[in-house]
Amino acid sequence: MPKNTETDEPTEAEVEAITGPYAGSSVDPLAALLAIDVPADADITRTFDVPVKSAGERTTIPWTVGVVTNTMLEECRDAATSWVRKPGARRERVQELDNAKFNRLLIVEATRSPDLRDPRLVARFGQGTRSTDEMLDRILLPGTITKLGDSVLDLSGFDDEELRAEGKG
Repeated sequence: MPKNTETDEPTEAEVEAITGPYAGSSVDPLAALLAIDVPADADITRTFDVPVKSAGERTTIPWTVGVVTNTMLEECRDAATSWVRKPGARRERVQELDNAKFNRLLIVEATRSPDLRDPRLVARFGQGTRSTDEMLDRILLPGTITKLGDSVLDLSGFDDEELRAEGKG
């Protein structure tokens, strides 16, 4: 790194590159992280009144979801991705994400209540389906699945307006 030859101190450009958006701020990011007390079993959750399919009137039930880990997210993405033939190409294949399946898998992983793997629920709604995520199509409306999947991603930090605004700076 080039130094200011007179004082052997970093140049202004070097200081800016190191401190970035925290230049002139009284917040020390390392000290802030070290001061946080996070229990090992901490779980951030949110409960929604979710409309479910029912005969007749509109019915809602409380549905609690939590954040997903990077590992869970990758597993959902991998399970919802398949190789398909590229249109107009004989042998070329591309990966394609099935968004509906991804949202269902995400909801299954993030749902804290109701217990989607409860044998009574599977017996009632899961017959004829290959997996728990497919069972959601029998319970939830398609728009609800999309909104609930988006809510899980938001809760997991993928739609943080503050971070987006800082990143554009």
